[in-house]
Amino acid sequence: MRKLLVSILLLIYSAFAFMQATFAWISLSTQNTLDGMEMTVTMESGMEISLDGENFYPQISEQMLRREIGNIIKLDSITSIDGISFQKNYIGNAVFAVGNKDYITFDLWFRTSIPTTKYLYLVENVNSTLNYDLVQEKSFDGTYVVSKGVEWVNQSDFDNGDGIILAGTRKTYYAAEAMRMSFVEKRVEASLLGQDDERTDLITKIYDPSENEARSFGKEYGFYSYYLAQQGKDSLKLPTVYPDTIYHLTTFKNPYEAFNNTSQIATFQKGVTVDGVSYLYAKVRVNIWLEGWDADCIDAIFADSVMMQLKFRGARLASE
Repeated sequence: MRKLLVSILLLIYSAFAFMQATFAWISLSTQNTLDGMEMTVTMESGMEISLDGENFYPQISEQMLRREIGNIIKLDSITSIDGISFQKNYIGNAVFAVGNKDYITFDLWFRTSIPTTKYLYLVENVNSTLNYDLVQEKSFDGTYVVSKGVEWVNQSDFDNGDGIILAGTRKTYYAAEAMRMSFVEKRVEASLLGQDDERTDLITKIYDPSENEARSFGKEYGFYSYYLAQQGKDSLKLPTVYPDTIYHLTTFKNPYEAFNNTSQIATFQKGVTVDGVSYLYAKVRVNIWLEGWDADCIDAIFADSVMMQLKFRGARLASE
């Protein structure tokens, strides 16, 4: 079975810049063998993150994360059209994938005391400036997904999109190129808002962190070409429905005003006052998976090591 055995190093940070911009970082590393799992959260004045929506902390322990997502996760090749439901065994009869077994999933609650922080964004992809070795050596700011890469020798000729790869060619393939993540906005609990959250316009975004649309979902080359070369010309049909995916993140006029809402993933809601402080709240479910229909979902990548970091910013739209 094609599996990637995962260990998690999840770090969440937040800080403020220019008084009205809220930042939060989530770092996630995946490796072949389980060598421990740690999670820390550090916060500066005005913003906190919770894993359960009840207890907000400036620091989240390793034990808390273990209770949320488990100790060992094996990423399977799965697929999703909407970023909410996930299927595996897409070649043949599809079955539902299981969260924190076949893919990573967890909820985050954000709260801020800054009244002008209205929207939550995923921001600043810095993949082009980094590689796996650099991230291993030191920390970097921004959103990224990088992997070590695995050398693999293909058994058949296939079209990789940038040319024909002849059988017997040794080439390095990267799991980071086939990763997907979705951000599913959830209704904030009445206990945090003081009233029911009855919104129907909740946001769901699927993001390809490689930002390479040419090698994204359901292409005729890469994985698909190799599969046909191995299994026969008519052994698999391309999908007829494609997910609505973003390939770029929101840019900003300044640290607290967005130019667009491309990577807006939630809207903060006015909530209850706690110890004399009025808070705004947002809730997001984060899903991370290996997309089986990605052109780069070649067998070799299931032995790769991946490191991820997600950066969020609370801001307002430029039009406001």
